[in-house]
Amino acid sequence: MLKKVRETLYHIGIEKADSVVVACSGGPDSVALVLALDDLKEEFALSLYVAHFDHGLRGEESKRDALFVKDFSQKLGLPFFLGHGEVKSYSKAKGLSIQEGARELRYKFLRNLRDRLRASWIATAHTADDQVEEMVMRLLRGASLSGLSGIPLRTEDKIIRPLLGIEKHELLAFLKQKGQDFCIDSSNLSNKYLRNKVRNEVVPILKKLNPAITKTVSRTAKVLREDDEFLDHFAKKIFDKAVLSKENGAIILALNRLNNKPSSIKRRVFKLALRNLKPDIFKNLTLEHLESIDRLVSTQGSTKEIDLPAGVVAKKIYGKLYFYSKGIEKENIFADKFDTLEPKKIDGPGDIALSRTLGSLRIERSPKKFEYKYNSEKLFPKDLFLDASSVSFPLTIRTRQNGERFWPLGAPRPYKLKDFFISKKLPRHIRSMIPLIISGNEVVAVTGIEVSESHKVRQTTEEVLKLSWEPGPEIKKEFELLYQN
Repeated sequence: MLKKVRETLYHIGIEKADSVVVACSGGPDSVALVLALDDLKEEFALSLYVAHFDHGLRGEESKRDALFVKDFSQKLGLPFFLGHGEVKSYSKAKGLSIQEGARELRYKFLRNLRDRLRASWIATAHTADDQVEEMVMRLLRGASLSGLSGIPLRTEDKIIRPLLGIEKHELLAFLKQKGQDFCIDSSNLSNKYLRNKVRNEVVPILKKLNPAITKTVSRTAKVLREDDEFLDHFAKKIFDKAVLSKENGAIILALNRLNNKPSSIKRRVFKLALRNLKPDIFKNLTLEHLESIDRLVSTQGSTKEIDLPAGVVAKKIYGKLYFYSKGIEKENIFADKFDTLEPKKIDGPGDIALSRTLGSLRIERSPKKFEYKYNSEKLFPKDLFLDASSVSFPLTIRTRQNGERFWPLGAPRPYKLKDFFISKKLPRHIRSMIPLIISGNEVVAVTGIEVSESHKVRQTTEEVLKLSWEPGPEIKKEFELLYQN
């Protein structure tokens, strides 16, 4: 057994002089873990700390276990730490089952202890038999590929399972060889909990059907985990390309980066976004939630939204998918991203500096050299041409005002500028950023978008004004997304 544990520690990446908080309940698995690590501590120059958490659920038996682990640790000369928790009241307050509440409090204690001791790792005594039980339970409840990958050998927050390749009979033989006793948790004998029922009733049947079921499941879990890690790695690349912003309490994704991607990849991208925004959402996030986000982005329509657990909203706005917490208005997400444009007087052709995000505008006057045709296919911002004789300097450049009207090219009459922006699929936060060229009280041109019907270049036009808007990188990025959903 020690040989397997040694190989596992090297595989995990344990380094010389690392320190490990070892979770020990007093049962055979965790006692074997402490002994194995103690046997290997000189080889790895490990510092070991034994941690026991009293859940307060089994009365005198709980006290017996705590005392046993304390004495056991002292005999080995290892530091011992004891934690307590009111599992019943905690679980009731959090709306959790007793087992879920116990697990949360136990791991909270272990993580806090690790941080306090500045230890490198937390080691738990999950075995190959636990892997079988976990896989069966997840199959019964329903699980994704990630779930069916089973218990990981190590986690991102440095929790390790050195016994995951060890079967129960191996560690019992190891304990017998050592002459080491252990505690028996009487609650493990009851089939009140699903895990116990799986352990005591289902797994024995599986072992009759396949005596090597533990090895088979361990191999399967390993293969599934490798596949899962590859898909996660691929999804991370997609996420990094799709993410537009992680600021102001929101995650914003470009939907054109997700188009034509398999649903399995999109679901992983959504999970990455949600993990960045609000990690505790995963307590209640289900496959149905992820599928509803997938339907949201696939449904035709400019603006739609759905509610998710933990007060999170997923909202589709044209070519983008927003994830944000309730209470954060969409406009506030961009509050710090774009600066404002104060009205400026334009005395004649030339270069006009607008602002950091809005960039600059160039106005050039030239004789009419050819027929100017409006190109509706060109992506924004586009150069605009207007009849020079239809306006007189000075002009004004500013952003929109409430109730303003505009006469689009080819339209029979002017209509609300707001409706024009909607027809061009311009998101609300962008509409207030578009510079307008004003003559008197009339909107002559929506810079980068369209010139007014009353100021367009005609056959009788002799001179034209060319308007070239060069916005800043933030606005450019917004424009790139408009017609790519």
